Amino acid sequence: LGNPQFVFGGNDPIPASRWWFVSADDYNLIQVQENFFARNWRRMTLAPDPGGEYPGFDVVRADFDRHLSALLKKRELAVSEAIKPVAVELLYDNMIHLAPHGEPLRLSDVFEPIQFSDGRLRHGMQMVWLEKFEGGTGVQNAQLQVAFAAIGAAVGGGVARPFAKLTLTARASVHDWSSVPEFFDRAHDFASERLASLTTDTIRATW
Repeated sequence: LGNPQFVFGGNDPIPASRWWFVSADDYNLIQVQENFFARNWRRMTLAPDPGGEYPGFDVVRADFDRHLSALLKKRELAVSEAIKPVAVELLYDNMIHLAPHGEPLRLSDVFEPIQFSDGRLRHGMQMVWLEKFEGGTGVQNAQLQVAFAAIGAAVGGGVARPFAKLTLTARASVHDWSSVPEFFDRAHDFASERLASLTTDTIRATW
C-alpha cells in the first residue's frame, strides 16, 4: 500500500464526514475528509493469491498531485480561505507471507539479524518500539518503550567511547495515587524481564 497523504488544519475533525472514490478495478482509492486527503493503492489480495501489480511510487504520486490540485482549486473557488497542510505522511504496508510453501518460516528466514560487514555496531544506529503490559488496578495504557542506540559517550572532557544504550521507559495513565505503587512494581518486573531477554549472558557478565 503506497499512501501519500496530507492532513489539513482549520477544520473541526469531529464529527468528520468521509468520502471514498474507488476505481473500477478497486485497486485505487481516494479518501477525502474535512481535514484529510489520501490517495491509496491497494493490492486487494494477500499472497500467495495473485493481486494487482503496484504501478510504482511515481505513478501514484502523480495521480495524487493531480487530484489534490483539483481539490484545492475547487476549494478556493468555493471559499476565499486556502487550505493549509499541517502534516504529511507516506505509508507502505508490506504483507509478508510466512508460509509461502506450506510450512511456516522461521524468523531468521524472513528478517536478517543485526549484523554488519565487520561485526561492529554503527554509530547512530537506533531502534525504538513500544510493548504493552498489565499495569495493575486503575492503570490504563501501560506501555514500555524500548529504545536502543549505538552511541559514543564520555564523562567530563574525556575521549568518547562506544556504547550500546538500551533505554526502557514504562508509562501509563492513572487517576489516583492508590494505583501508583502497584504500577511501579509491575513496571519494574516487566522492565527487568525484558532487559534480561534483550541482552546476552556474555554482556550481562561484564556489568
